[in-house]
Amino acid sequence: MIEILCLQWGFYFNAAKKDLGSSDLSQLAEFFDTKTMEELGPRQNTAFARNMTLVLFLSRILVLKYCLQVPDCRRTFSSASWAILQVCPHMFQDVFMELFRKVYDQLKERTISVSVMESVGRDELLSVRENLVAHGYPNFSGGTKLRLVVDEAQILSDKGSELFRSSFTETDLRP
Repeated sequence: MIEILCLQWGFYFNAAKKDLGSSDLSQLAEFFDTKTMEELGPRQNTAFARNMTLVLFLSRILVLKYCLQVPDCRRTFSSASWAILQVCPHMFQDVFMELFRKVYDQLKERTISVSVMESVGRDELLSVRENLVAHGYPNFSGGTKLRLVVDEAQILSDKGSELFRSSFTETDLRP
């Protein structure tokens, strides 16, 4: 998986606390344990989980966007550099976790709808895609898909099976 991300642009998340990658996704999993509860009901828990997942992804997108705005980045920053930054964030004081915490802290006292978060995330992702195309990276064109790797995803499957709604139907709890 990591080899693919060195060759193709994408995002690497790891749900395990003591493994490669940022601790941002494991922090998100802890939020699911501490900030969701049966009394809130599936609708509110699902909205919280969706917003926090969008905050996680937005934080990652913003770091990539910043890296792509460095002058002459095409010469010094590649998909391999980006993959290494994501796999070994401790070398950079886990910038992903720090930004995730900062954005979370700013948003936890505000009510922001999922649709607004989705819109912001979509706009920032489009901006990153446009930057990648504009820089003329040989391994990225307008039709190229960004890869998404979620390592140790099975850890997340045990989180709140009775607390969230299924994304397939509005009435069913998550299987």
